[in-house]
Formats: sequence, structure tokens, C-alpha cells
Amino acid sequence: MKIIATVLVFLMLAQTKAQEKKFAENLLTATILSPGISYEMATGNKFTVKLKAAVFPAFSYSSGVLLNGRNHFSFTPTPLLSAEGRYYYNFKHRAEAGKNIKRNSANYFAVSGKYGYSIETYYPENGSTIKTTTAVYDAGIVWGLQRNYKNRFSIDFNIGPSILNPLINQEFGLISNLSLGIWLGKRTD
Repeated sequence: MKIIATVLVFLMLAQTKAQEKKFAENLLTATILSPGISYEMATGNKFTVKLKAAVFPAFSYSSGVLLNGRNHFSFTPTPLLSAEGRYYYNFKHRAEAGKNIKRNSANYFAVSGKYGYSIETYYPENGSTIKTTTAVYDAGIVWGLQRNYKNRFSIDFNIGPSILNPLINQEFGLISNLSLGIWLGKRTD
């Protein structure tokens, strides 16, 4: 966790103090795919910090072939908190090409961290209920793109290698996110 904090602070301090147009904006978004809310705060010309709180619903069904002749259904709502330090690298290029850059519609690199608390509920055929709890966390360096359109539709996708998974489990892992939703706030265009 110290490594993530150090990289995040370094990214924020590495920004230039040149008198350029400020591209990054503050942005509030309600997500639909995993119900929640996120807030992205501009910390510099091309830097932002994005915080998100959401609930990730997961369902699974297993056939009786794998479970000694019994079918198995589980429901796992996972409250999730995430934080990202983002650097948008192509605002200027998109603006020169006449593309939308409002509400941070650009590509970025980020340091991303996630923490969730999973409560998995199993419903075996015998009518009993079994509950298990698990902490879910990961961090990594991701590449992503975010687009926010005039009709308030918002899409945010990122993917990259996990930093924690190789350290803890000694195996390669990916960290990713797909958010669909609507941006909130006053329209300026």
C-alpha cells in the first residue's frame, strides 16, 4: 500500500506549472452497471483523483454434476470502494482533432486501488443457507478511457496489471473496471 501511495503522490507532484489551459474538470457520476456513485476531482491541468463507492452484485449457478448431484445457486453483493490517481495524456490531441474533451473525455494512465467486502450466500437444494465473508482488494497501474456525452451517458473503462496479486499470491493478475452511468451536474454546453 505504501508503494501505491508513493506513486500517487509522485504523479500529482510531477505535473508542470506551465500556464496552459486547464483541461481536467470535477465530475460527479452515478453508475448503473454496479449501482453507486463516483466523484472525480481535478488536482491539476491533466491530473485527477477519482473516488467511487458502489455495490457489485454477483450471481452464480453450478450444475449438480460438479457438486455430487446437487445444484447450487449463490448471490454475492460486494460493497466496493475504489480510488484512482489519473493522468490524462491526450486532452490536447483530442481538442486539436475537434473531439469532445468536456467532462474529462480522454484517455488516461492511473494508479488504481480497490477494496470490497464480499458476503457470499449459498442456497443448496436441501433448503439451508450458508454465508461466507471475504475481503476483496487489489491495486495496479491501468490504462483507460472515459467518455461523457451531451445526453449525460458516461462510460469509463480501464485495464492493467495488478501490483498486489503478484506480491501476495505470486501469480500474474489483471485489474480492470467497466462503468456505465450518467454524469450529474449542470450542463455547460
